[in-house]
Amino acid sequence: MLMADRVLAIEELQHQIRVYLTLKDVKTCTLVSQQWNRYWGRSLWSQIRLQQHHYTNLSFLSRQGPNIQRLSCEFVTPSIIQSITQSCLTLRSLYLHLDKHSVNISSEALEKLFLGVGSVRLTRVHIRLDVQFVHPMRLQGLGKAKELKELYLDPYCSASSSEAVGYEREEYSRLLHVCAGLESFICGGVFLELRRPKSVQKSRNGERVKDEGLLRVKKGSSSSLVSSSPKGDRCPGGQFTALSRRLSSSSQSSLDFAPTPSKADLALSQSIPRFEGYSLRRLNVQSSPLDVPAFHQLVGLCPLLEELTISRAQGASFTSKTWTILSRLCPRLRMIRLENDELVTQHLPDLGDILLKFPMLESLELIDCGFEQDPDLVALGARLRELKAEQDGKAHPLKRLALTGAMGHSTRILADALTNLEAVSLQSLTVGKTSSLTLFQQRQQRDMSAIQVLDWEEPLVNLTVPWTCFETLSLLDFTKVDFPPKTLDKIFPFVARSRNLYSLGIAWTQLLSLYKHPIDPLTNQLISGWTLGIELPYLQKTNFDKSNQQQQQNRSTNNNTHLPYNREFALQELQDHVCLCLDDKELKICSLVFKDWNR
Repeated sequence: MLMADRVLAIEELQHQIRVYLTLKDVKTCTLVSQQWNRYWGRSLWSQIRLQQHHYTNLSFLSRQGPNIQRLSCEFVTPSIIQSITQSCLTLRSLYLHLDKHSVNISSEALEKLFLGVGSVRLTRVHIRLDVQFVHPMRLQGLGKAKELKELYLDPYCSASSSEAVGYEREEYSRLLHVCAGLESFICGGVFLELRRPKSVQKSRNGERVKDEGLLRVKKGSSSSLVSSSPKGDRCPGGQFTALSRRLSSSSQSSLDFAPTPSKADLALSQSIPRFEGYSLRRLNVQSSPLDVPAFHQLVGLCPLLEELTISRAQGASFTSKTWTILSRLCPRLRMIRLENDELVTQHLPDLGDILLKFPMLESLELIDCGFEQDPDLVALGARLRELKAEQDGKAHPLKRLALTGAMGHSTRILADALTNLEAVSLQSLTVGKTSSLTLFQQRQQRDMSAIQVLDWEEPLVNLTVPWTCFETLSLLDFTKVDFPPKTLDKIFPFVARSRNLYSLGIAWTQLLSLYKHPIDPLTNQLISGWTLGIELPYLQKTNFDKSNQQQQQNRSTNNNTHLPYNREFALQELQDHVCLCLDDKELKICSLVFKDWNR
């Protein structure tokens, strides 16, 4: 069922067709309706995904190539590369999956592709690379894309561990040297993979030789790293950098299975000039497991780095020294985001120390992290007040704070954040508890006797501590906060009286907790201008209203649904969505919670 409204009917219908219909079905629509192209025009073919090899792909690219702006190719052959180079000259985003079918693609063909397509509008490239069949240096033509701003490189190896190809990291990192204007880089796969070298390996003649796995740079020595090139060239590095290496004495099995790099690839690898640093502004590290010394080397070459995201970095032994090194290498960081990094946050320093190490930090997001101890926001507020006094009234630039994951008392953390962070102009706050992490479960079982039930009634009724954070807060999300009984109904009226708050995230179960304590008319009037996001965790129905004005979105793939609202039609939109989703019993509960519901 296609969702469309009166204003954006064509655009919504076009988007749904792109998502759900195949090229064959779209072609059928063009045959049925003779005036199809008059309504759709070139925008119908702006986003195309080729998932499998078919003889019609080449003719389709040659016919609709000038209209394609976003192209995704799961099956890439030399003929596909040639067709894209000749026809798709208006691409803005390109995804290529180079695997065993792409063995015969030469570096010259890829260079022509990025020279022809990238010189016009191409700003984003995502390449998934099977290093078992394609050498990384074949992508050196990325430097010809002058408008390239964002690169997502995801190398992997399809062979087994005994037959895997082990390229040096410089074979990947040198791709950054050729992309001079790159601002955002996402590295995944084996780009920064933690390599665990074997102590003894066999050479070709069967002799047992030692394998040096890690070349460490001694403290106080020259800041350089030994290159993997035959001439022993040097590449720039830092005092705290190190690289995991593999010598040429690899195992016989990997040498027999791995494709031998051609002379052209070796020449390209040695001829690329080396620079003192990259112009990256945003870095997203998704390598798992992560080699921390190699990570230090990469960020050390990015002095202009402003946004850092680390996702799924299992195996990374981040210590307090690691954060000190990071603060020295990247003093301009404005955003730090850790996603699902249970092992990374085990050695996470105090939040106050993080803000002191990064004086320009505006956003700190710890999403689904495993905290050893609950974040102490009371101490954080004290440190921020001291820092503001030392800076003659100049506050820290922190504007966004997100803390979700394994924590003991999420309600206490939320209250501490709303009452102790008046020293900063906090605009966005997200607090939540994720009890599914194993780290918190083990700590909870071990320290069950130390956990005490918090008493929230007295401080909330008397308001002994002022809620100072509401003066600047504009976005608040407590969807995952585990409120004790009779707590949310006392917090909510004070939240509603916030001057600048216009966006609120609340769970459906939390809304049901207000059933016995309806919202007063004043609070109901105050929240009428909010942008609410209500999480409906269990609703999967596909009803639509009888007036046929609006159809419900398909929720078959997403159980957590956030309903959008704007300032002018907050209650009206809420009523429309609830009528579509909820049954009679749930509608009655809403009418009891909101006294002005029927209006």
